[in-house]
Amino acid sequence: MEPNIEFGIEFIVKAKKSKAIKIDIVLTYPTPIKNEKGQIFRNYKDHEKIWTNDKTWTGYVLNKDYELVPGLWTYEVFYKDKLLYTKIFKLK
Repeated sequence: MEPNIEFGIEFIVKAKKSKAIKIDIVLTYPTPIKNEKGQIFRNYKDHEKIWTNDKTWTGYVLNKDYELVPGLWTYEVFYKDKLLYTKIFKLK
């Protein structure tokens, strides 16, 4: 694997009316990773404000050596703790 690999998902959260909502993004690593400070992580979590009924793209860049882990990476999108979308990437 080379550094600076970028991958992500494009999706639309459909609703009766277009409005701004807050979603939670969870990216789960194939195996736990350890950063340069020795901290161990199983996943990366982020919050984004998006508009319903509009295309949204969110992505992740593997720019640290400790992130270069081959295997199945799982992207999940939640709204109010409800899972809306799952996408699994196989990185080699």
